[in-house]
Amino acid sequence: MSIFKPISIYINKKLNPIQAIFLGITFNIFCYSIMFFRALMGSARQDWGYSEFLLNYSEGFIRRGLSGTALIKIYEIFGLDPYLFLTVLLSIILISILIIFYYLLKSTKVKASTIIFLSANPLLLNAPFLSVTMFRKDWLIILGLMLHAYYARLILLEKITTTKYIVFLVFLVFYSQIVILTHEITILFVFIHYVLLKNIIHYFSWPEVLLIRKIYLLFIFIQASTFIYLTMNSGSPKQASEIAKSISSRFELPNINAIQSFGNSPSSAIYHVEDVMYFAKNLFIYSVWFYIGPYLIYKVLKIGKVRSLFVYLFSISPLLTLFFLNGGDWGRWIVLLSFTLFIILISNWEIVDISINEKRNLIRLFELFPRNKSFFVVILFFCTSLLFRVPVGNPSSIADIWSGIFEILFRYNPI
Repeated sequence: MSIFKPISIYINKKLNPIQAIFLGITFNIFCYSIMFFRALMGSARQDWGYSEFLLNYSEGFIRRGLSGTALIKIYEIFGLDPYLFLTVLLSIILISILIIFYYLLKSTKVKASTIIFLSANPLLLNAPFLSVTMFRKDWLIILGLMLHAYYARLILLEKITTTKYIVFLVFLVFYSQIVILTHEITILFVFIHYVLLKNIIHYFSWPEVLLIRKIYLLFIFIQASTFIYLTMNSGSPKQASEIAKSISSRFELPNINAIQSFGNSPSSAIYHVEDVMYFAKNLFIYSVWFYIGPYLIYKVLKIGKVRSLFVYLFSISPLLTLFFLNGGDWGRWIVLLSFTLFIILISNWEIVDISINEKRNLIRLFELFPRNKSFFVVILFFCTSLLFRVPVGNPSSIADIWSGIFEILFRYNPI
């Protein structure tokens, strides 16, 4: 963290948190606008992420088939192009995540430098833009976690009643059940929701606590039983092949590899550890992204209690284990780890700014754009962060650390 210390000291002297949030939102919205425009123009039609969303139940039950079944039904009933519908839906999801992200920061005791760093981090809000992973089912999981963190924050700020939170909890169980039928790794995040629950449980009466326990136990049971069923009925190669053939040519789906791959058993998707982990170049790249992502996120948001570190490690251990096993797709795991750790840390009641209820007009008291060179320092920091991205899959070389923006600049470098 020492390499960022001079920058953080300078930013904290020149900017207040409200200005930092405004600059961060402006930066992220600009990047997202480019991403959404490219997606609407069809940039992801050949991407495997889009084809994965079209996996469906037309040839019988298969894991992750709910999303495709729903998209095809929407097409048959309303005539809506699945690609455009999915683009708009994912745009709404990503914007919702962005809004909640900054609300959590705004109502937390953090410095301007922390806000700037988190806003520019290539493993958080900028991950879908830099790694071209907008069409990821992971965002459905992250949205569920962010919504839970948001409602937990409203409880801490006493902005909603405990009854409304319990209603949301019931909705969360229903939402998670839909998501797990779209992406079975949702089961790995059950304990994360428990950590968020534990953080606010002291706000509820004893009868409400008992009711919440029952809802959470039901949540575990439904998720676990569904996961077991999905594992036992993941689908066959023949089913996947027939599904790929049955998809209408109107969907303009040239890439069917993602669909066909889901005919394999879950165990076959686990790569041999020696194929990935024993190469020095990958170990080095892993360490770099662990430093930029989970480690630095922990450093800027930690409370300082050693005991809490074990809670964080325990809660993300299922994700961490799968990260090391499924080396062929490690980029997605490092992003999920980073978001999960951010949500756990930012939700800690000890860093929540309770006085936010008394600061409704705070944004009017400050100029949003700083009138000094700190503005250019922050913009330079943001632009520099856009040169790096986490690879979508297993990196082939150290050069995979560079983003498409860097490649464009390098291509036109006169040197």
